[in-house]
Amino acid sequence: MKRVGGALALAGLVWVAAAAPLVAQRGPDMEQIVRQLLAQKLSADAAARTLVSEYRQTPEQAVHAMVRGGFAKRPTAVAALRSLEMKPTDAVQTFKAVGYSAGEVQDVLAETGRLVELSCIDRDGYPAPCGNPGGSAATAMGAVAVTPASQSYTDSIVTLESSNIPQVQVLLAGQPLPILEMTSTRVRARLPSSPVTAALSLRRVSDGVEGVVVPLYTVSQWEAPLNWVLLATEALSGAVEDAQYWISGARIEVPTCIVNGPIAVAGPGVLRSSTGFQGRVRQRLEAAGAPATLAQAWDGAFRNAWHAWASQTTIPGLPWYPDFALYPGDQAPPTANVPTPVSALISAGTIEMQQEPLKVRLQQALGAVSKTQEAEGPLTLFAGGLGARFLAWSTKALVLNVLGSGPVPSRSGAPGAVPVGPVQSGMCSGQNVIPAFPF
Repeated sequence: MKRVGGALALAGLVWVAAAAPLVAQRGPDMEQIVRQLLAQKLSADAAARTLVSEYRQTPEQAVHAMVRGGFAKRPTAVAALRSLEMKPTDAVQTFKAVGYSAGEVQDVLAETGRLVELSCIDRDGYPAPCGNPGGSAATAMGAVAVTPASQSYTDSIVTLESSNIPQVQVLLAGQPLPILEMTSTRVRARLPSSPVTAALSLRRVSDGVEGVVVPLYTVSQWEAPLNWVLLATEALSGAVEDAQYWISGARIEVPTCIVNGPIAVAGPGVLRSSTGFQGRVRQRLEAAGAPATLAQAWDGAFRNAWHAWASQTTIPGLPWYPDFALYPGDQAPPTANVPTPVSALISAGTIEMQQEPLKVRLQQALGAVSKTQEAEGPLTLFAGGLGARFLAWSTKALVLNVLGSGPVPSRSGAPGAVPVGPVQSGMCSGQNVIPAFPF
């Protein structure tokens, strides 16, 4: 049994049914017999065997009787495991029921070299099966799902998901990994920068109880052959999700947009988003096993290409407000623009969202590892797929509800003599101006 930093290393992923321990006899005769055995200076091993062979006690009943009759906990538990050959999982339940502390259970299991085959960590502080053995009111942590499941790359991210996760450390080869995220349902940790194959485990912070989640988890050099097709597919999905999120918060800035007569004009910076990006490219790549540095660089390349387009977008004199050419009033009220395709908003950065510039930008961000035969096709797949989606979206999605307004100076001096006039030095702006359209 391995002890790491005072915690018991529990091996395996085997489900164990949680059965309530049998209750020992409580009659005075049995306790008197135990006290007589103790007075005879029998060892715990000998006393345990006597109770089972001569008095027909079950191992569980023998443990209960010996503890109540005066035998010390530690030798009683060792005798149960060695002399009575109790299964470790059954013994844990019995020890817990008779009042052993979590530390006492760990010490006995370690002394006897028992490996408890479990996949969960009992929140009561005992190495115990999934579920809630022993009738405790506490909720045990559920079975753990690991992504990537059994192997990943140096400096990448491993995600462990379950239910009711307490405060834990994630260990590989017994060494704690840096925690990037921890909730009651998910823990994300960064894998080491050097290759290693060892047990991946969780250690509960409150008491040091440790459970092995993957007995052999392999971390390889990230320069090793990567599944480029998978990475390109996941990155494209992440880019589409982030683009849609950005679009959902798209707005036309005021006072950047100027209205004169029916025409709206704005320079670079007029199109922004209140939602921004969520790092979906990085998240999907890390979940697929990509190194963190590669995932971050790929995400950055996508963001920079998108911002190259958005930050240089202009409104190039669009006839958005035809009623403003000759308006019959001193002040034109907020009026929605004439629906216009997104592609009508001219940007010098549009070229950055085309296949070849996207691919070049991506290769520059990823470095030499991306300029291989294995990476060539998948990177083209990503850049081409994103470019095609952007083109289709920008030509079909409409800019709507950009509200323009402004004064009509020619009427202000003589409203009766001049019945209509053009809006001059007006403004336009709007929130969520690009309604949902499949990107």
